[in-house]
Amino acid sequence: MKKAVLVIEDDDTLLDALYDIFDTIGLNVIGARNGRDGIAAYKTHQNNIQLVVLDLRIPDMHGADVLRTLRAINPRVKALISSASDENSIRKSFAGQPEVPVIRKPYDLHSFLSKVQGILEV
Repeated sequence: MKKAVLVIEDDDTLLDALYDIFDTIGLNVIGARNGRDGIAAYKTHQNNIQLVVLDLRIPDMHGADVLRTLRAINPRVKALISSASDENSIRKSFAGQPEVPVIRKPYDLHSFLSKVQGILEV
């Protein structure tokens, strides 16, 4: 399996779009529509996952709890939080956790890819 991005997103339209976007830059997408499925997918594929794109508000868990769990599995997991919430609310959700990059919805293709490439280069 080539390198992949785990996208945990409950919006089917956005998830489908992200499949297409990541395919254009040569990355597979592993999609999950809730936190529990995302955590399970990470456990199964963590050696191939370069980045986790995580919606802050998903049906079964808060994104901060999902990221906390992923960091317990791999403290060096690279993540990008995707949310329509204001940045101050997002930062409060992650209080006490290491800094995590955020992109606010709706986002345009250029700013999204720029953010992703910046994370993957670190």
